[in-house]
Amino acid sequence: YRFTGDAEFLRQRALPYLRAACRFFAALLKQGTDGLYHAPGGTVYEGWIQVRDPVTELSCARALFAAALAALETTGEEEPEAPRWRDLLDHLAPLPCAPLDERCIDRGDGGHG
Repeated sequence: YRFTGDAEFLRQRALPYLRAACRFFAALLKQGTDGLYHAPGGTVYEGWIQVRDPVTELSCARALFAAALAALETTGEEEPEAPRWRDLLDHLAPLPCAPLDERCIDRGDGGHG
C-alpha cells in the first residue's frame, strides 16, 4: 500500500493479514514483572538454542504492531484489539544488547569505524 497507494488492497488484502499476524504475535508475548512484554522463547538466526527476547521476534513484533495500527488509522477501520496492540508496542522489551569487543572493529586505512 505504501508503494502503490492502493487503498482497496490495504483494506481487502493487507489489513486482514495484519490483523491475523497481530493476534498471533500478541499470543506469543508475555508481560514480565518489569511491566514489559517479552518473547519468552525463540531461536536466534541459524540456531536451535532457545533464548528469551530474541531480536527476530521483538523486531517483527515492533514492525508488525506499528504497521497494523497505521493501517487501521489510514482505513478508519475499527479493531477491538487495537488498544492491546498499542500497549504491546508501547511496552515491548528493548532489543538485547551486548558490550562490543573492540577487537571486532576494523577501522580500515583511515582509522575511522
